Amino acid sequence: MVLSVAGKTAIVTGAGSGINLAFSRLLLRKQCNVVFADLALRREAEEVVAAHLSPSRSPARAVFQRTDVREWPQLESSPASRDPRDSSRYALIDINLTHPLRTTQLAIAHFLSHRRRTSSSSLSPSPTKQIIHISSIAGQTTPLLAPLYNASKHAISGFVRTLAPLDRHYGIRVTAVAPGVIDTPLWRDNPEKFRLVDEGSGDQWVSVEEVAEVMGVLVGDGGREEIEVIKGSASEEKRMVKIEGGLILEIGKGKIRKVEQFNDEGPKGAGNTVGKMALVDGEILEMLGSGNWGI
Repeated sequence: MVLSVAGKTAIVTGAGSGINLAFSRLLLRKQCNVVFADLALRREAEEVVAAHLSPSRSPARAVFQRTDVREWPQLESSPASRDPRDSSRYALIDINLTHPLRTTQLAIAHFLSHRRRTSSSSLSPSPTKQIIHISSIAGQTTPLLAPLYNASKHAISGFVRTLAPLDRHYGIRVTAVAPGVIDTPLWRDNPEKFRLVDEGSGDQWVSVEEVAEVMGVLVGDGGREEIEVIKGSASEEKRMVKIEGGLILEIGKGKIRKVEQFNDEGPKGAGNTVGKMALVDGEILEMLGSGNWGI
């Protein structure tokens, strides 16, 4: 069955910037309507939405829905942490993990409800339903700098693999991309993070467009059943892998690699390195031993 996203509607959380903005642009080019679900839109995202507000301007519609994916009151902030001492939650975990789990739950419930309503009245097979998550190479590595971020991405990868059987049994395909170091405002607008990248010593950026293109393939546009990946982190040889539930694809600079569940060799090469990470790890260890950290 040749699939197409044209005429369908995608809800994209975090579409106000970065990878998911690029993915939204790709979907709109393919005539798929997009709901931009985010707290706010950067200027470039506002321009995209404005260009797709009415059918007379574009065959695909774009709508901004202000969305706080945490769904609870804004957390207090302090110089030391975004999370108050009397809180039982971490903002990063709520955004990076709880929110994807909740939206997946809602999507599965909707897909199954629709399946029950249509199965008795239709003789043709139902198209595969798609849920795609953004993991990271941090779902494989463990830099000391970002323990909560690492934990959230390890959890997303495990979550996606756990739901693999839904593809075979119910036609609900849950997959993920695991990007390397992406050229987004999350790096460019954060001096503390940006100083870690050592472009002079070989660190390279992966573009948001590279990630979006792979996401487009994973959601099934064009009906591709396989995708070409490199055989290993240090290899230029290619192989084809089946697109199916539980698949996680690492995206480096100019290359795609399947992340294996067991005995994976880990991310290496262009787009997967942050040259000054060890320096910051040393600073953290020194701070922890100074007596000036903690509660």
